[in-house]
Amino acid sequence: MPYRLIPRLDVDGPHLMKGVQLSSWRILGKPEAFSRHYAVSGATELCVVDWVARKGRESRLTDWIETLATETRMKVTLSGGLRDLGTMERALSTGVARVGLDAAALSNPDLIRIASQRFGTERVVVSIEARRHRAGHHEVHGEKGEPTGIQAAEWARRAADLGASELIVTSIDRDGTGAGYDIDLIASVTAAVRIPVIAGGGAGNAAHVRDVRARAQASGATVASLLHFETAGALMRMGDWTARGTLEFLERSGALRPFHLMSYGDLAGAVGAG
Repeated sequence: MPYRLIPRLDVDGPHLMKGVQLSSWRILGKPEAFSRHYAVSGATELCVVDWVARKGRESRLTDWIETLATETRMKVTLSGGLRDLGTMERALSTGVARVGLDAAALSNPDLIRIASQRFGTERVVVSIEARRHRAGHHEVHGEKGEPTGIQAAEWARRAADLGASELIVTSIDRDGTGAGYDIDLIASVTAAVRIPVIAGGGAGNAAHVRDVRARAQASGATVASLLHFETAGALMRMGDWTARGTLEFLERSGALRPFHLMSYGDLAGAVGAG
Protein backbone atom coordinates (compact mmCIF):
# COMPACT_ATOMS: atom_id res chain seq x y z
CA MET A 1 0.00 0.00 0.00
CA PRO A 2 1.28 3.52 -0.80
CA TYR A 3 2.41 5.51 2.22
CA ARG A 4 -0.02 8.35 2.94
CA LEU A 5 1.13 11.87 3.74
CA ILE A 6 -1.78 13.95 5.04
CA PRO A 7 -1.72 17.65 5.95
CA ARG A 8 -3.65 18.27 9.17
CA LEU A 9 -5.62 21.51 9.46
CA ASP A 10 -6.84 22.62 12.90
CA VAL A 11 -9.56 25.13 12.10
CA ASP A 12 -11.29 27.51 14.50
CA GLY A 13 -13.97 29.44 12.63
CA PRO A 14 -12.24 31.41 9.83
CA HIS A 15 -8.74 30.67 11.10
CA LEU A 16 -6.19 27.93 10.54
CA MET A 17 -4.50 27.48 13.91
CA LYS A 18 -1.35 25.76 15.12
CA GLY A 19 -0.38 25.08 18.68
CA VAL A 20 1.87 22.96 20.85
CA GLN A 21 0.49 19.89 22.62
CA LEU A 22 -2.96 20.81 21.28
CA SER A 23 -2.94 24.14 23.14
CA SER A 24 -1.28 27.59 22.97
CA TRP A 25 -2.89 28.19 19.59
CA ARG A 26 -1.74 30.84 17.13
CA ILE A 27 -3.37 32.01 13.90
CA LEU A 28 -1.55 31.05 10.71
CA GLY A 29 -4.04 32.14 8.07
CA LYS A 30 -7.14 31.08 6.21
CA PRO A 31 -7.74 27.35 5.81
CA GLU A 32 -8.98 27.96 2.26
CA ALA A 33 -5.58 29.32 1.19
CA PHE A 34 -3.64 26.47 2.80
CA SER A 35 -5.91 23.73 1.43
CA ARG A 36 -5.69 25.15 -2.10
CA HIS A 37 -1.91 25.29 -1.79
CA TYR A 38 -1.73 21.65 -0.71
CA ALA A 39 -4.06 20.57 -3.51
CA VAL A 40 -1.88 22.28 -6.12
CA SER A 41 1.19 20.72 -4.49
CA GLY A 42 -0.18 17.21 -5.00
CA ALA A 43 -1.93 16.35 -1.73
CA THR A 44 -4.85 13.96 -2.20
CA GLU A 45 -6.06 13.93 1.41
CA LEU A 46 -6.63 16.34 4.27
CA CYS A 47 -7.32 15.77 7.94
CA VAL A 48 -9.48 18.63 9.23
CA VAL A 49 -10.27 19.18 12.91
CA ASP A 50 -13.19 21.55 13.53
CA TRP A 51 -12.46 23.24 16.86
CA VAL A 52 -15.66 25.30 16.86
CA ALA A 53 -17.75 22.12 16.72
CA ARG A 54 -15.37 20.41 19.14
CA LYS A 55 -16.17 23.13 21.69
CA GLY A 56 -19.87 22.33 21.33
CA ARG A 57 -20.85 25.15 18.99
CA GLU A 58 -22.35 24.91 15.50
CA SER A 59 -19.84 24.13 12.76
CA ARG A 60 -19.00 26.97 10.37
CA LEU A 61 -17.07 24.88 7.85
CA THR A 62 -19.91 23.68 5.62
CA ASP A 63 -19.36 26.09 2.70
CA TRP A 64 -15.59 25.65 2.72
CA ILE A 65 -15.81 21.85 2.86
CA GLU A 66 -18.31 21.78 -0.03
CA THR A 67 -16.06 24.00 -2.14
CA LEU A 68 -12.99 21.99 -1.20
CA ALA A 69 -14.63 18.71 -2.19
CA THR A 70 -15.90 20.12 -5.48
CA GLU A 71 -12.84 22.08 -6.62
CA THR A 72 -9.95 19.92 -5.44
CA ARG A 73 -11.35 16.37 -5.17
CA MET A 74 -9.16 15.86 -2.11
CA LYS A 75 -10.47 13.27 0.34
CA VAL A 76 -11.25 15.02 3.60
CA THR A 77 -11.47 13.32 6.99
CA LEU A 78 -13.40 15.66 9.29
CA SER A 79 -13.35 15.34 13.07
CA GLY A 80 -14.40 17.49 15.98
CA GLY A 81 -17.90 17.75 17.41
CA LEU A 82 -19.39 14.76 15.56
CA ARG A 83 -21.55 13.54 18.42
CA ASP A 84 -24.38 11.65 16.74
CA LEU A 85 -25.64 10.25 13.43
CA GLY A 86 -27.19 13.59 12.52
CA THR A 87 -23.95 15.59 12.71
CA MET A 88 -22.12 12.83 10.84
CA GLU A 89 -24.74 12.72 8.09
CA ARG A 90 -24.57 16.50 7.65
CA ALA A 91 -20.78 16.34 7.42
CA LEU A 92 -20.86 13.56 4.82
CA SER A 93 -23.46 15.46 2.79
CA THR A 94 -20.95 18.31 2.28
CA GLY A 95 -18.56 15.99 0.46
CA VAL A 96 -16.43 14.78 3.36
CA ALA A 97 -14.96 11.36 2.55
CA ARG A 98 -14.72 10.16 6.15
CA VAL A 99 -15.92 11.23 9.57
CA GLY A 100 -13.56 11.00 12.51
CA LEU A 101 -15.11 10.09 15.84
CA ASP A 102 -13.32 11.14 19.00
CA ALA A 103 -14.97 12.16 22.29
CA ALA A 104 -18.42 10.91 21.30
CA ALA A 105 -17.04 7.43 20.71
CA LEU A 106 -15.28 7.44 24.08
CA SER A 107 -18.54 8.19 25.89
CA ASN A 108 -20.62 5.93 23.62
CA PRO A 109 -18.42 3.30 21.94
CA ASP A 110 -21.40 1.66 20.25
CA LEU A 111 -21.69 4.79 18.10
CA ILE A 112 -18.78 3.40 16.05
CA ARG A 113 -20.75 0.25 15.21
CA ILE A 114 -23.97 2.15 14.50
CA ALA A 115 -22.21 4.69 12.27
CA SER A 116 -20.34 1.96 10.38
CA GLN A 117 -23.60 0.15 9.68
CA ARG A 118 -25.35 3.36 8.63
CA PHE A 119 -22.68 4.98 6.45
CA GLY A 120 -20.31 2.10 5.64
CA THR A 121 -17.21 1.06 7.52
CA GLU A 122 -14.91 2.78 5.03
CA ARG A 123 -16.37 6.17 6.00
CA VAL A 124 -15.86 5.90 9.75
CA VAL A 125 -12.49 6.70 11.35
CA VAL A 126 -11.66 6.93 15.05
CA SER A 127 -9.30 9.65 16.25
CA ILE A 128 -7.22 8.90 19.34
CA GLU A 129 -5.27 11.51 21.29
CA ALA A 130 -2.94 10.13 23.94
CA ARG A 131 -0.19 11.05 26.39
CA ARG A 132 2.52 8.92 27.91
CA HIS A 133 1.51 7.99 31.47
CA ARG A 134 4.09 8.05 34.24
CA ALA A 135 3.64 4.27 34.51
CA GLY A 136 4.98 3.94 30.95
CA HIS A 137 1.85 3.20 28.94
CA HIS A 138 -0.06 5.67 26.79
CA GLU A 139 -3.38 6.98 28.08
CA VAL A 140 -6.22 8.29 25.93
CA HIS A 141 -7.31 11.86 26.69
CA GLY A 142 -10.69 13.44 25.99
CA GLU A 143 -11.54 16.50 23.94
CA LYS A 144 -10.79 18.87 26.85
CA GLY A 145 -7.46 17.19 27.52
CA GLU A 146 -8.74 15.16 30.45
CA PRO A 147 -7.25 11.70 31.11
CA THR A 148 -9.69 8.84 30.66
CA GLY A 149 -7.85 5.99 32.33
CA ILE A 150 -8.04 4.01 29.05
CA GLN A 151 -4.86 2.72 27.45
CA ALA A 152 -4.41 3.74 23.80
CA ALA A 153 -3.79 0.21 22.49
CA GLU A 154 -6.81 -1.12 24.38
CA TRP A 155 -9.09 1.60 22.97
CA ALA A 156 -7.67 1.12 19.48
CA ARG A 157 -8.46 -2.60 19.59
CA ARG A 158 -12.02 -1.94 20.72
CA ALA A 159 -12.60 0.75 18.08
CA ALA A 160 -11.39 -1.62 15.36
CA ASP A 161 -13.64 -4.41 16.65
CA LEU A 162 -16.63 -2.06 16.57
CA GLY A 163 -16.09 -1.21 12.90
CA ALA A 164 -13.63 1.67 12.52
CA SER A 165 -11.91 1.48 9.13
CA GLU A 166 -8.76 3.23 10.34
CA LEU A 167 -7.30 5.10 13.29
CA ILE A 168 -5.65 8.52 13.50
CA VAL A 169 -3.40 8.40 16.56
CA THR A 170 -1.93 11.68 17.80
CA SER A 171 0.65 12.08 20.54
CA ILE A 172 -0.33 15.13 22.59
CA ASP A 173 3.16 15.18 24.13
CA ARG A 174 4.83 15.50 20.71
CA ASP A 175 2.29 17.71 18.92
CA GLY A 176 3.88 20.91 17.61
CA THR A 177 7.31 20.15 19.09
CA GLY A 178 9.15 18.91 16.00
CA ALA A 179 10.70 16.19 18.17
CA GLY A 180 9.46 13.28 16.07
CA TYR A 181 6.50 10.96 16.38
CA ASP A 182 6.03 8.89 19.54
CA ILE A 183 7.23 5.60 18.05
CA ASP A 184 6.24 3.59 21.14
CA LEU A 185 2.67 4.91 21.03
CA ILE A 186 2.19 4.22 17.33
CA ALA A 187 3.87 0.80 17.51
CA SER A 188 1.65 -0.25 20.43
CA VAL A 189 -1.44 0.60 18.38
CA THR A 190 -0.31 -0.99 15.11
CA ALA A 191 0.50 -4.18 17.04
CA ALA A 192 -3.01 -4.21 18.50
CA VAL A 193 -5.07 -3.83 15.30
CA ARG A 194 -5.23 -4.95 11.68
CA ILE A 195 -6.57 -1.73 10.21
CA PRO A 196 -4.53 1.25 8.94
CA VAL A 197 -3.02 3.49 11.60
CA ILE A 198 -2.17 7.11 10.72
CA ALA A 199 0.45 8.66 13.01
CA GLY A 200 0.16 12.23 14.23
CA GLY A 201 2.06 14.67 16.41
CA GLY A 202 5.73 15.59 16.25
CA ALA A 203 7.02 15.69 12.66
CA GLY A 204 9.99 18.03 12.43
CA ASN A 205 11.68 16.67 9.31
CA ALA A 206 11.40 14.02 6.62
CA ALA A 207 13.35 11.46 8.66
CA HIS A 208 10.68 11.55 11.35
CA VAL A 209 8.00 10.75 8.78
CA ARG A 210 10.04 7.88 7.39
CA ASP A 211 10.87 6.54 10.87
CA VAL A 212 7.28 6.15 11.99
CA ARG A 213 6.64 4.00 8.94
CA ALA A 214 9.77 1.86 9.30
CA ARG A 215 9.80 1.49 13.08
CA ALA A 216 6.11 1.57 13.98
CA GLN A 217 4.48 0.27 10.77
CA ALA A 218 2.26 3.32 10.36
CA SER A 219 0.23 3.35 7.14
CA GLY A 220 0.60 7.10 6.88
CA ALA A 221 1.24 10.29 8.81
CA THR A 222 -0.50 13.58 9.44
CA VAL A 223 1.78 16.60 9.27
CA ALA A 224 1.01 20.15 10.39
CA SER A 225 3.76 22.54 11.59
CA LEU A 226 6.42 21.15 9.25
CA LEU A 227 4.23 21.97 6.23
CA HIS A 228 2.20 24.91 7.53
CA PHE A 229 5.15 27.12 8.44
CA GLU A 230 6.65 26.60 4.98
CA THR A 231 3.28 27.22 3.33
CA ALA A 232 2.71 30.37 5.39
CA GLY A 233 6.02 31.72 4.10
CA ALA A 234 5.04 30.86 0.52
CA LEU A 235 1.69 32.63 0.94
CA MET A 236 3.46 35.69 2.35
CA ARG A 237 5.63 35.82 -0.75
CA MET A 238 2.38 35.89 -2.76
CA GLY A 239 1.01 38.81 -0.71
CA ASP A 240 -0.89 37.07 2.12
CA TRP A 241 0.69 38.49 5.28
CA THR A 242 -1.69 36.88 7.80
CA ALA A 243 0.99 34.70 9.39
CA ARG A 244 3.72 37.35 9.56
CA GLY A 245 3.32 38.13 13.27
CA THR A 246 3.14 34.45 14.22
CA LEU A 247 6.19 33.47 12.17
CA GLU A 248 8.23 36.40 13.50
CA PHE A 249 7.33 35.45 17.07
CA LEU A 250 8.19 31.78 16.49
CA GLU A 251 11.52 32.71 14.94
CA ARG A 252 12.45 35.07 17.78
CA SER A 253 11.48 32.51 20.42
CA GLY A 254 13.43 29.72 18.75
CA ALA A 255 10.29 27.63 18.24
CA LEU A 256 11.11 27.13 14.54
CA ARG A 257 14.53 25.61 15.22
CA PRO A 258 13.38 21.96 15.47
CA PHE A 259 11.75 22.11 12.05
CA HIS A 260 13.40 21.48 8.69
CA LEU A 261 10.62 23.16 6.72
CA MET A 262 9.59 21.58 3.43
CA SER A 263 6.88 21.96 0.83
CA TYR A 264 4.32 19.19 0.50
CA GLY A 265 5.79 18.03 -2.81
CA ASP A 266 9.36 17.89 -1.48
CA LEU A 267 8.29 16.06 1.68
CA ALA A 268 6.18 13.56 -0.24
CA GLY A 269 9.15 12.82 -2.51
CA ALA A 270 11.53 12.48 0.45
CA VAL A 271 9.34 9.95 2.28
CA GLY A 272 8.08 8.02 -0.74
CA ALA A 273 4.43 8.94 -0.24
CA GLY A 274 2.02 7.65 -2.86
